[in-house]
Amino acid sequence: MSIIYPNCLLGQQIRMLELHPGSGEEAIKTSLITSDIFNNPGFEAVSYVWGDQTVRKQISCEGADITVTENVHDALLHMRFPQTPRLIWADAICINQNDLDERKQQVSLMRDIFNQASRVVVWLGRDRGENLYLAVRAINTIYQCCLDYAKSRNLSLADCMRFKDLESVPVGTNSSLDAAFNDETWSSMSHFFARQWFERIWCAQEIILGRYGIFLLETCQIPWEHIGVAAAVLMAQICKPTIFGSYSRQRDKASQCISAAQLYFHRGKGTMLDNLETFHTRKATDPRDIVYGLLGLQEDGGILEPDYSKDTAEVYIDVVMATVNGNSGLKILSNVQHEDTFRHENDLPSWAPYW
Repeated sequence: MSIIYPNCLLGQQIRMLELHPGSGEEAIKTSLITSDIFNNPGFEAVSYVWGDQTVRKQISCEGADITVTENVHDALLHMRFPQTPRLIWADAICINQNDLDERKQQVSLMRDIFNQASRVVVWLGRDRGENLYLAVRAINTIYQCCLDYAKSRNLSLADCMRFKDLESVPVGTNSSLDAAFNDETWSSMSHFFARQWFERIWCAQEIILGRYGIFLLETCQIPWEHIGVAAAVLMAQICKPTIFGSYSRQRDKASQCISAAQLYFHRGKGTMLDNLETFHTRKATDPRDIVYGLLGLQEDGGILEPDYSKDTAEVYIDVVMATVNGNSGLKILSNVQHEDTFRHENDLPSWAPYW
């Protein structure tokens, strides 16, 4: 793919992807535009999972044929406009993934990229026979219940997000809601929150940093606030069988919503150690990204810089040194576990946590 990256990015430059107009299954055509991130380029940042790397589809970029994963292809297919171009940022194409120096430079800009984007568009993928439209309907219903509850008590929605208020939101307590929230609906909700996006490390940073988030499920659009509020209510009331009936019987699946609620409640930034302790159970293809995928959320920014020339053990050692020399002191040592195989196979010191 080096043919589409004739020039290296410098300073605060980023590439944006111009998605040419098209409809249906027409071939996807794109071009790349380079701009300084602070020159108000007016783009949307796309948050997604790459998907299976072995399943590839072809698109055109700068007149050259390149391949992307099927999930990236699907996202572009559903996001393009029929009549006008659309300017987006998608890391799989906008960053030369084979250039370690460029990856380092762009990861350092990730906070600015998602802050400067007009909005974050989250691609959740296709509905593969899971009746996810039922989940979308239920999410909107729960959100409206929460909104009505807040208004009835002269509370703002933000005030209603306190846990004790969330426990009191009257969801599923009247016959009309009980009829709508049947086994099929709760199964759909479980599938919705089990989407890979909700468990990926990069996605956490991307939605938290964005000004406004909209989720795409094929042609269906759902505001992030609706999803976050619904997930928060579910998390607060999940152990009440009298309220959620059939959903409480699927509690192992229902707990997936906690991941989404965790994102919604995460306001502002924390220290590197705070964020690692909160999000380290999320997944990344490259284990170094458990660290690098959270750098944009640091309030102690700059204490660690991304360096993909280092192996995973070296990165985890860097985390210890940075936090001990920073404001977190020796607190990081409480995260050390000694039974992991990685430590023995990769010479990770006994004092360095394996994230």
